[in-house]
Order: sequence, then structure tokens, then C-alpha cells
Amino acid sequence: MRSIEIQRQEMNKWVHHAYYDDTNYALSEAERMVSDGKYQGVRVMEDVFTESSAKAKSKYLFVSTAKTRGEVGQDPFAGAGPEREAEAPSSSRKTGKKQTSIPVLLGILVALVAAGMAALAGIQIFFDGL
Repeated sequence: MRSIEIQRQEMNKWVHHAYYDDTNYALSEAERMVSDGKYQGVRVMEDVFTESSAKAKSKYLFVSTAKTRGEVGQDPFAGAGPEREAEAPSSSRKTGKKQTSIPVLLGILVALVAAGMAALAGIQIFFDGL
């Protein structure tokens, strides 16, 4: 099994952006992100998991950072890190879908704010009736 992950660099740290099953789509998305210029860097990492050996092997397919963009003769993979092998975790991995944690967190925040405002309105009505 294999998955493709796009990571973006924000405030000098690499963070997860999305998982994809299609390499070409992930690479075109990474190039679009680079052209947008919103991030310090963008990289695409391929993870290949072999069930028989329970090992995962990762390699970078694309790396673009503010330091390497537009420099002639610069190796875009310099500093990207070597290929690596790791034991697979016991739980199964998510693949093929973007994570939706930010919209979920925003929904929870809106619900909490609405509940707080309703509680304050109820308290005000209670004290106005006294």
C-alpha cells in the first residue's frame, strides 16, 4: 500500500497538508501551492507500506523552499532528508482523504460561543424578572 503526503512549511516547521492516492495529482497540487507563494516551502513525500514485512519506506518526490526557489544549480532536494525506513504502527493509516480537523474545530468553537451567548441571555432574563 502506498500514500502520498503533501507537507507545507510554516514558521520554519513542516506540517501536514493533505494525503493523496494519485502521485500526479499530488505533484500538481504541490506546484500550485508553490506558485501561490503562501508557504515558506512545500514538499511531497511518498510512503510505501509492505504488509508482509510490516515496514514503511518514505522518500521525497518534490521539495521547494524559499531558499531553493529560482536559484540556478541549486539541488531542490538538499536538506529534504534521506529516504527512511520505519516499523509501521500497529493501527492502520489514513490514506486518500484530506483531513478535516480545522473545519470540525471551527464548528465546535461556533457551537460553544452560541451556547455561551444563550446562557448569558438566559441569566439576563432571569435577573430582569426579579
